[in-house]
Amino acid sequence: MNDILQDLAASPLFENVRPEALEAARQVAIVRNFSAGDVMLGQEADGETLYLLASGAVTVERSSITGQERVLNYLYAPALIGEIAVVLDGQRSATVRCVTDVRALMFYRDPLRSVIDRHPQVLWNLARVLGQRVRDLNDELLIVTFSSTEACVAYALYSLYRQRQHARLENAAVLEMSHQELANRSGNSRESVSRALRKFEAAGLIRSRARRLEIMNVEGLEAVMYGLDDD
Repeated sequence: MNDILQDLAASPLFENVRPEALEAARQVAIVRNFSAGDVMLGQEADGETLYLLASGAVTVERSSITGQERVLNYLYAPALIGEIAVVLDGQRSATVRCVTDVRALMFYRDPLRSVIDRHPQVLWNLARVLGQRVRDLNDELLIVTFSSTEACVAYALYSLYRQRQHARLENAAVLEMSHQELANRSGNSRESVSRALRKFEAAGLIRSRARRLEIMNVEGLEAVMYGLDDD
């Protein structure tokens, strides 16, 4: 019981809410455990549930009509998952897959709505989460639309680092991912991503090993993102 309350208090959805709101949420929360590789949510499935990621990491993936998959994002505890489909009463827009073992708290729409009706601060927190998602998407759209491949790759690395830092992960600057996975995340070819990474490594911005990227200079990556580097 105390573990659930602690997980709720750590979530952005229940940030700074009154104790009675946490207790109301605890009563309707369902603990779910997943193994690495499991699919938490399937694209186009009915969006009846919302998840609070208590521990672990997941990818958000989208399949095109041709079946090609792209990793849109990585999420780390205490992220919120599946909130858009729950709010819109619609289908899932993406697949969420576990990168590690995951512990999550699941809420069905109607019980969660009851909590929100009684405790409006939860609704305000949800609005803040959605607003931040929109801001992040706008930033990414600007980078992808108007910037170079190197800026797109720098943005992908920078945003992953910031997410890991926000989640207070140990070694937030170390990303366990391949060049192909980074290519999927940044929307570029593997070859162009590898060229960008070689340039970043030569400039001392990163250190690259097999399935391991270590960010050495966050400010330098940010400069590349916004076209402020010397090149």
